Amino acid sequence: MALEEKINKFMPEIEPYLKGAPVVFKFWGQFFMQWLGEMDGLFVFTEDTIYVRGKATFKSGWGGIAKSGDVRIIPYQYLRTLITKKNKAVIVYDGAMEGKPGNQGKMTIAPYPEKGESKEDYITRANVYFDYIKKKAGL
Repeated sequence: MALEEKINKFMPEIEPYLKGAPVVFKFWGQFFMQWLGEMDGLFVFTEDTIYVRGKATFKSGWGGIAKSGDVRIIPYQYLRTLITKKNKAVIVYDGAMEGKPGNQGKMTIAPYPEKGESKEDYITRANVYFDYIKKKAGL
């Protein structure tokens, strides 16, 4: 299934969470979070939140979440650090996002390359997303 088909498949599941907020970016990528594992999914950026809905990989603890249709909601206000390396970003967030104030968590996000996209264009596009996150989170 092409990336655009995957985006179109999962976008209707995120739309109810948007509550009319305009979409700034959307892409298919990979999400990794400590203790939960790795997930391929749709990332949707609005002015104040990142929404992630996807399909868990076999080795992931996300299996139940991905199958249930849950959407991961990541408000920019909880992001504390963002470190980029080529096409990936490691994000440290405040544990209050998950109801654990005083703790920190870490996640990694990486968009997938689009069909026919050069490596340079791919990394540039990924950095546009990451720069947007930095701006919105005040990092």
